Amino acid sequence: MDESNLNNSGSSAGSNEASVGRGKATTVVLALAAALMGWGVLESHLFRVRPKLEQVNMMGVVYNDVSTRTRTAAELFELRGIMGAFAAVLGLAMGLAGARSVRSWRAALVAAACGAAAGALVSIVAASIAVPLYERAEVASAGDVSRSIMLHLALWAPMGATAGLAYALAARHGRAVAILAATAGAAAGAIFYDVVGAIAFPLAETGKPLAAEMIPRLLGFLFVALGVAAGLVLAQRGAPAPPVRPTAG
Repeated sequence: MDESNLNNSGSSAGSNEASVGRGKATTVVLALAAALMGWGVLESHLFRVRPKLEQVNMMGVVYNDVSTRTRTAAELFELRGIMGAFAAVLGLAMGLAGARSVRSWRAALVAAACGAAAGALVSIVAASIAVPLYERAEVASAGDVSRSIMLHLALWAPMGATAGLAYALAARHGRAVAILAATAGAAAGAIFYDVVGAIAFPLAETGKPLAAEMIPRLLGFLFVALGVAAGLVLAQRGAPAPPVRPTAG
């Protein structure tokens, strides 16, 4: 290989490294945008519904009022909507991030759509299972930090997995690695949120599915989304670089 080919190869390698760096930055930026959008859905009360009225018997007097059961059902409906929307946006964002490396609009659209649909479905199911179990356990003994961590892991780790899948579908390689990395990142974000919440916001009820104060709620979305992005970025360190094709002399 002559000097011209060596220079071209070096230039291509430098270009590839710069492209990888931009791809990592894009992943983080898109994750940040997804967190802010998910938090915006939460704060807009888009999925809030009025609890249904049902007959209540109080000391022999029967009347229609909101019961504990209907109030809990309305809160669970809202939580399903919030978690589903956040997971959908995060899956869409990571699908777009993964497609950047292959520069294919088709790959981006397919991965984003799959990530959004899978994320929404998985998160709705996770909330439907985890929250009632958590509520029943809280009735027996409230205030267990380990229970809060398990709850948030159950809510957020699945959406990390679907976001990782969306990323891998777009990038067309390393599917298992991306899913594991994104799931681990979401889990780390969930644990970090519970620790920070318990220390910095002791009165904000951060152990519940959603905190009682706005700033801790925002931090929860940020920790999870950026944890997913961090997991995917770190996973890329072990991924093979795109091949460099020197020009013919």
